[in-house]
Amino acid sequence: EERPAELSDLIVFDYLTQNVDRWGGDFTNVRSRGPGGPLIFMDNGAGFWLGEQRLGLMEARLKALQRFRRSTVEAVRNLDIERFSAGLQGDPLAPVLNSKQLDGLEQRRRAVLEHVDALVARFGEARVFAW
Repeated sequence: EERPAELSDLIVFDYLTQNVDRWGGDFTNVRSRGPGGPLIFMDNGAGFWLGEQRLGLMEARLKALQRFRRSTVEAVRNLDIERFSAGLQGDPLAPVLNSKQLDGLEQRRRAVLEHVDALVARFGEARVFAW
């Protein structure tokens, strides 16, 4: 019964990271941890690319999504890109993301919140925050 909420989170995650290859080809990169277990989001290597930071494909995936976990939206709302960037500086592989990628993440973060806020205004919190 948690699967719809997990899939909603997955779509938000892929949108934020701009992971365009989740749903294509003859491969499986979403699995569950055991029968009926929680989803595992695998193969995120296509995220945060250097090209266009807002893609039609990803925009369409976000716009099709109409139900969210309240906790997920609050986490997106509270994501501080500057603090996130500062945390990445300590990574042994730094720099992990450049300024264009971080800028794109902030654009997409705002887009998620604008989409959710528009849905709440139109349909009400009870329908949008289904979980």
